[in-house]
Amino acid sequence: MESNDSKSTMPTEESKRIEGFSIAELQAELSRRRQIENAPLSQLESLKPAEEKEKCYFLRTIPLEVRNQIYGYLLTSDILASSNSIYQLPLSYGLYPNILYTGRQVYEEASAVLYGGKNTFIIDCQIERKAASPLFRSSSATNINNYTWYIRLRYQDLPLLAAIKKVKLWKLIIGTAQEMSELPSTTSFIYFCRAICDARPASLLIEIIPKGLQFSYNYLEDSSLKGYYHPVQKVLEPLKMLRNVAKLEFGVVKGDELPLYEGATTPNAPSIDHNYLCPHLEAKFKSLVEGDSKVVHLWKLYDNLLAYAQAFERSPVFQDAMKSEYGEARRRLNPSHSLARDPDREYPWKKKGLFKYGQVFHTVEDMLEHASFASETGDKKSFKAARQAVLEYLEPQYLRMLAASAAVAEFIKAEKRHGGLFQADLQAADCALHRSEEFGEAFILLQDYNESLKRDLTRETRIEIAIRHLEWEQAYAADDRKFILERLGGLVESRRSVDNLLFIRYFKHCVDYFDLQYLSVREARKAVFADDPVGKILPLGKSFDDWAQPWRCDQHVNWTVNEPDLGPWGNPNRDAMSEASYESDWTSDSIDFSDEDMSDNSDSDDEFGDE
Repeated sequence: MESNDSKSTMPTEESKRIEGFSIAELQAELSRRRQIENAPLSQLESLKPAEEKEKCYFLRTIPLEVRNQIYGYLLTSDILASSNSIYQLPLSYGLYPNILYTGRQVYEEASAVLYGGKNTFIIDCQIERKAASPLFRSSSATNINNYTWYIRLRYQDLPLLAAIKKVKLWKLIIGTAQEMSELPSTTSFIYFCRAICDARPASLLIEIIPKGLQFSYNYLEDSSLKGYYHPVQKVLEPLKMLRNVAKLEFGVVKGDELPLYEGATTPNAPSIDHNYLCPHLEAKFKSLVEGDSKVVHLWKLYDNLLAYAQAFERSPVFQDAMKSEYGEARRRLNPSHSLARDPDREYPWKKKGLFKYGQVFHTVEDMLEHASFASETGDKKSFKAARQAVLEYLEPQYLRMLAASAAVAEFIKAEKRHGGLFQADLQAADCALHRSEEFGEAFILLQDYNESLKRDLTRETRIEIAIRHLEWEQAYAADDRKFILERLGGLVESRRSVDNLLFIRYFKHCVDYFDLQYLSVREARKAVFADDPVGKILPLGKSFDDWAQPWRCDQHVNWTVNEPDLGPWGNPNRDAMSEASYESDWTSDSIDFSDEDMSDNSDSDDEFGDE
């Protein structure tokens, strides 16, 4: 029996087939059906956003803690805190910053290691107008002289550098010699403090250069002031604009950290004074900078005012001339300031424009310089007076600009409909009829709009323009508004249908062009008081809503759609209807305007009219 049972359980050739199919055929059919079922899933997978797809091997398999260690090996170096990173070769510092370019997530993680607390960056602000730091390094330098040039940055560019706001640990070198800077604080130090005032660094170490050292490079502002020094507390005044710095420390630069000075390696020489800050002043600076008390940055208020005034000027040359470089207004407005040592004491028109020619300054430019001077010296009262004068002078032009823009907008709304000049689907056939009255009105409105965008000129400025009229014309040569208006004036008189369509296109282009300046004025107006203490200022005696007027529509005209019909019998699709259909609405039998029906509602009509 056992043998028979065992034989019966043995697989036979017949048992390998089920209902006429072999097992291999069934397996193949099952695999095919699974592929069909999984096809929609694979298609959905291909439609997923890039960030949801499988990440790279480095990010997927290596934990963040290990990745941070890798970033540390590639992007950290002690030389970044040494002056050798500024004044000695090599250029690489042993770092491999190319990893920052491999992807967005890697950049965010690696930059947090590079800037966020693993490295201390040195910045040398002892030289007027330029700051030096390995953060500004350029790999194009090939020798030590070229190298020291390429790691320097102009002081105006410091607040524009994004990386400077990411660094958490700073070591700053500053000096007190008057031969380096006639003003107590160098402009590079001032603009560095402006750049980091909102960054909240974790640590700021201020190291002061000792007295008695002889500078070995030709960076001096005035060699006649050799041996004279500013008080340390005056040099450190820019620190007062900083708040919420976790740790502020003061020290003295060691001899081996001073490669720009002769005899710096002999710190025990009798002529060297270590220039320490007294403990009382050090405690006051630490309490202020590490605290969270409120501070008003007048230079931010000045920048907002400057942007508003520049929006009224069409010429980029004169726009740029409105801005005063640091110390420039001081040289003009401070009688005690010596002009003999100032390289930019003159005001040539090519640099400053006809609004600042010689001693004849336009009212706006004059008050802007007073505001700049007050922002440098921290004189809040003088700054507010200068800002008030600028705003009062510009307000009449702003009101004219509003009225002219509103008139153009109302005309466009009336004509941006089916059958109007500016209907959305306008074709050449729609312009066969010359509409002289509408064209004339449109041209006059554009002329008024253009005049409202021109700056008001004082009598003195007009005299200078009359004397140098060619220079005035050259400054506005790139502005083609005059050409467009002259072309439109010629098209108004034309009777050709092709010129009708050309007039409409020129009109649209001109409106868009004028709106660029108008909208920039509106945008700058909203930001004039953005950095003022809340509730402290009433601009020109108005509330902030009356000043900024946020209810206004500050957008370009959308020429691709028609204006909706908002009348009591309006149709949302009115642009698709003919003019005859509008007349039929008023004469339809379904609406009865008999005297009997209207008489019962006479009282309510009066009420609406009164309201």
